[in-house]
Amino acid sequence: MTGRVLGLAEPELLGEDESGPPVLVELVPDLSDTILSRVAALPAAGPASPHLGWWRAALALIALAQLAVALPALVLGTDAGEATHIARELGSWDLALGFGFLFAAWRPARAWGMLPLVVPLVACLVLTTAFDVVDMQASLLRESTHLLDLIGLPVLWMLARDRQARPGVLKPA
Repeated sequence: MTGRVLGLAEPELLGEDESGPPVLVELVPDLSDTILSRVAALPAAGPASPHLGWWRAALALIALAQLAVALPALVLGTDAGEATHIARELGSWDLALGFGFLFAAWRPARAWGMLPLVVPLVACLVLTTAFDVVDMQASLLRESTHLLDLIGLPVLWMLARDRQARPGVLKPA
């Protein structure tokens, strides 16, 4: 079937489908070239900070240390006399945080996504550690394993911040 489509000098051939009579459709202009030229005109991502490599390496080392600390509690179920179940749960958290740090070191663009988890986790660890040490429920040496979390947070923050400061890099909504 043929029909006249608005704005065209020549009639267009319209197909029929099995569900009913043929339908006249309005052609949509092709905006591909306009869109691509505007995307090409966007500013390119600026150079990464010269410290980006250092932040990534530091976070990777912290992650590996975190994984090493997590394994005995997770696998053996021992953590300073804690019950096996509690030791393994704590080891699971430490392992997850270690893998998260390692992933952020590998893919720094993902560092911002970890902050909503890591900030409250580290804040709670700092508070509970302070309470436990003051109440003599734990020794400072025993609680020193949380230093990896405490050091990892600002390194993660700097890695995320470096990605945000670069012009042309998409910022989170």
